Amino acid sequence: MSNRPPYLYRGRGRGQSSSKKTGYSVGGLVIDRKAENQKATLNKKPAAHAVPKSKEMNKQQAQLEAHWAACDDVTEGDASPDDCDQLNFHDELILENVMKSYKEGNSIVDLAQMQETLSECLQMSSLTCIICLEMIGRPDPIWSCDRCYCIFHLQCIQLWARDGIAQQQLKLSPELFRDLEINWCCPKCRKEYLKSATPQKYYCFCKKQIDPVVDSWVLPHSCGDVCGRRLLPECGHECLLLCHPGACPPCPVTVMVTCFCGKSPPVSRRCGSRGWACQRVCRKLLACGDHTCELTCHAGKCPTCSLEVEQDCLCGKQSQPRSCSDPTWSCDQVCGKALPCGNHTCCQLCHIGSCGDCPRKGLRHCPCGKTEHVLPCTEEVPVCGDTCSKMLTCGVHQCSRSCHHGDCGQCLQLSVRRCHCGRKERELRCGLEVLCEVKCTNQRSCGRHQCRRKCCDGNCPSCENTCGRPLKCGRHKCAAICHSGSCYPCTMTEEVACACGSTILTVPCGRKQYTPPPQCRSMCRKPPTCHHKERKPHRCHPGPCPHCRQLCNKRLSCNHNCSSACHSEPQMPPMRRPVGLAPWEKFNPADQPAIVKPCPPCKHLVSRQCKGGHETSEMPCFEAHSYDCGQRCGRQLACGNHTCQRGCHVIVNSPDSCLAGDDCLECELPCMKPRPSDCAHLCPLPCHKSDCPPCDVLVKEKCYCATMHLYIKCNEWTSANDDQRQALLSCTGQCTKQLLCGHRCPQPCHSGACPAADKCQRKVTTRCACRRIKKEFRCPEVTDVACDAQCIRIQKEQELVSLVCVLAYNLG
Repeated sequence: MSNRPPYLYRGRGRGQSSSKKTGYSVGGLVIDRKAENQKATLNKKPAAHAVPKSKEMNKQQAQLEAHWAACDDVTEGDASPDDCDQLNFHDELILENVMKSYKEGNSIVDLAQMQETLSECLQMSSLTCIICLEMIGRPDPIWSCDRCYCIFHLQCIQLWARDGIAQQQLKLSPELFRDLEINWCCPKCRKEYLKSATPQKYYCFCKKQIDPVVDSWVLPHSCGDVCGRRLLPECGHECLLLCHPGACPPCPVTVMVTCFCGKSPPVSRRCGSRGWACQRVCRKLLACGDHTCELTCHAGKCPTCSLEVEQDCLCGKQSQPRSCSDPTWSCDQVCGKALPCGNHTCCQLCHIGSCGDCPRKGLRHCPCGKTEHVLPCTEEVPVCGDTCSKMLTCGVHQCSRSCHHGDCGQCLQLSVRRCHCGRKERELRCGLEVLCEVKCTNQRSCGRHQCRRKCCDGNCPSCENTCGRPLKCGRHKCAAICHSGSCYPCTMTEEVACACGSTILTVPCGRKQYTPPPQCRSMCRKPPTCHHKERKPHRCHPGPCPHCRQLCNKRLSCNHNCSSACHSEPQMPPMRRPVGLAPWEKFNPADQPAIVKPCPPCKHLVSRQCKGGHETSEMPCFEAHSYDCGQRCGRQLACGNHTCQRGCHVIVNSPDSCLAGDDCLECELPCMKPRPSDCAHLCPLPCHKSDCPPCDVLVKEKCYCATMHLYIKCNEWTSANDDQRQALLSCTGQCTKQLLCGHRCPQPCHSGACPAADKCQRKVTTRCACRRIKKEFRCPEVTDVACDAQCIRIQKEQELVSLVCVLAYNLG
């Protein structure tokens, strides 16, 4: 079996290389390892705008030769050509061509963010459409947002826009909103776009070319021309990079600008960072007009004056220290100045200017406003005696009182009113609202939940629940307010790191498992899988590192060094098909367990104790182990009354050398501790050290009124005093015994005799002899009710009527 590591047999996720293949590809070049004269040929003819000049061709040829030399060095170091970072070399040429306009001598403008964006664009595995969570390939038509510059598939963003517009059209009435322009939002930054701005064609990043040609020497989805977009913030210059994704970098043009405060002479600075501070005091006049700015040279307007000065209020009665920037203030007190009439004072709050004429001067009206009077300001306007007729607060009825001072009050008329939903009606005082308890069953704007609001008038509020539908990433749920239509893509991101962790690629949530690790040109920092501190230096790679060939020299437990070759690294066993495996059954060698060779045994004699620590014996180092001495354990058990009778064994989690451990035998004898008085039950626990638990056996007793049996816990009965026992024997129901008066005892179930009859609280109804007069008395206070004069008069009238009837019968 070859000792070469597996990562040297394959490329970086771009297919398995063949042993018969004589060449390999570097970007758009095909490199033949056998040909000596012809080093590179183009597989595809580049576009007209991407044809390099002769000088650039010579420069690229020199870089290729240096790259071949590096590949030769790697091959000599037991590596394959596919292990060379071919795409990184190709990417460097593209990045250098894109940003060559920003080079000035040996310095380059700060383009770290732009370089990261371009690198992600070159690595196709890092470009993911967050709508469908699929990878964006070089030939795929795309669209990018103008604000967040997120890239989507053209078909995905078109479908997204159509769905968003359709959902909004369902909510709006076509009759009322016929000419309304409906917007749709970017799935990531939520920027709104008009319906007319829905992308229809595939443009390059700078929007100059439709359907840009796929070229291996140009950025994907780029036209290869100068970007030419206006830089932000507006400075009048244009972007000098070639057509690129993302925001344009800061303006690199050199301009002469002065500091923020304008005191320092102009200096040469980049247009993108033209603002600078001279660290001097600003000294600009503030808005108050009395003080100057004491801050150091700063951008923007100077802040308001923060000094405090003594300032009077509007009426001039009070003064207090206040901020210089806020000189006008009111003391919130009544002005109190004498009015021109000389009889009244100003009732306005602290104000500026004159108080004006007396409000009681001139023509005045009675309270109802129907009669006019011209009276001195010292006299009150009399009421006119006519009906007030002012509109009440209900807005329907008028005040029916005579002309009066003060408020008319609330409307007292009754009217039949319907509730908001129109299902119930009720007669009540005018001005009050009727609300029923019927819940609305209409669907809210989300189309998933009912309104469920009581007495709804039909204008159901928007849904306030959380959407909660699973997103396409499969790991999170939509946290937005419940809505109709598709949910916005997951905003979370995941990081895909190389083996050493120095190169990290950020991908949308849900794409981590489909994204290969990014390529890294750093040295491998994986720790050795064996016991050595260092391994042979090599570059960062996926998969395991080569096997260690150093001497073991490991310090054994017996303080001797192992002299064999390093064997502490796990090794795969030979690829042998297991016996009994059918021919059609699959066999994966990676499923076999790894083999780790141990160090040879040490035969030095060492001292070992028995399992229970009773004695010590000498034995060879490789056979050293704890043994059974044959004695009893003898450690005190947890009950505190007996010792472990198990044979010599390993003591686990013992607090000291005398107490038993977790693996010692437990005492199985019954508890012999005395029980509380009046308790005839045994302790349910085995022999134990702590106090016995309370007795929970139920004791059957009759209540005082003998109507039911009560079940009382034994520990509650034995620990209760006399008063508590009386409470336990009470069923809390009404006593069934009768008092001497014939009524039932009103007290709950109790011990002893029932209360006397004079304590009865029942009410008794008593009538007079003629049964006309009826009175109620407490049971002990019952007395006879005597007939009054009216009763006697009624009796006499009844006797007279009877006598007349008898005489009429006799005469008749």
